[in-house]
Formats: sequence, structure tokens, C-alpha cells
Amino acid sequence: MTFGDINNDGKVDAEDLKLLREIIATLKNSPGLIDQLPPEEKALLDVDGDGEINYDDVTALCDKVLKNPTTERETASLLNEKFAALRARASK
Repeated sequence: MTFGDINNDGKVDAEDLKLLREIIATLKNSPGLIDQLPPEEKALLDVDGDGEINYDDVTALCDKVLKNPTTERETASLLNEKFAALRARASK
């Protein structure tokens, strides 16, 4: 499993960030639930490695996603496609 790959799809991206936020919100609303998680799941969710699962982990994962070269390439590619579509519409 890749560090930060919360949904286990082989990529660390915005989908992992969204899922981590949802999981932490659920854990915050159901405090006893965290004790039921297996140690490997707790370790996966503790992105910043401080031993706690909280919104600091979301911040750490956000930093990881933003620094991920694959994510940067995908974002740049998507932006280039959007700009090309806007230029095409503007030239009509």
C-alpha cells in the first residue's frame, strides 16, 4: 500500500483527500469507532505520523497531494485542456 493512498487505488490524489476528510468527520462524530480500527488502518489514516487521527492528517495529505509530481502533471494537463477549450470557444 502506498503511503497516503487512502482509497487504495494506487494513486495519492484528491480522492484520497476527500475520503480522509469524510473518515475523520465520521470518527469525530463517533469517538469509540476509532478503537475498532485495525492497527494498519490507523497507521494509514495517521498521515502526519503523530499517533493521532485528526484534521492535521488532512493537512499533511493535502501537502503530499500538492507535491505529488503525478498530480501536478494531471492538473497541468487538465488545465491545458480547459484553456484550449476556452480558446476554441472564444475564437468562434
